[in-house]
Amino acid sequence: MGTISGLIYFETEKGPFPEEGWSDLVVAFARAWIEALIRIASTSDREHVWFMDGPYAVDLSVSDVGTVEARFVHSRLKGDSLLQSTTVAMEDLLSNAITVAERVLVACKQKGWNNSDIEALVISSKQAKEILSKLGDRS
Repeated sequence: MGTISGLIYFETEKGPFPEEGWSDLVVAFARAWIEALIRIASTSDREHVWFMDGPYAVDLSVSDVGTVEARFVHSRLKGDSLLQSTTVAMEDLLSNAITVAERVLVACKQKGWNNSDIEALVISSKQAKEILSKLGDRS
């Protein structure tokens, strides 16, 4: 089957990251992203998620109860260069990640694609929905 590429980038109040129309390994990134959010919502204080192509990453850290700081960075040999940052509600991040994962999974199903990343994304999406449900119950 090969790799599955597609458009994947973040839209923030400060603009797109890494850039509008960024193409990357969409299933692999969606999986890494949703799994990092699951960890930060349940057990971790910090996560680092690399884009699969290029020197870009997102650093996540719990900034307050129910909120996450997302730092969008360009990694270089001598350290990271912060390009932008924002603080977002954990529920909003999870909700968006689930929506993106579902869109990716529908597209893969329509094309008859299946691999270990797709199967893992299915499982992670279900876990994220459970966590989101629990977060909503606390509100």
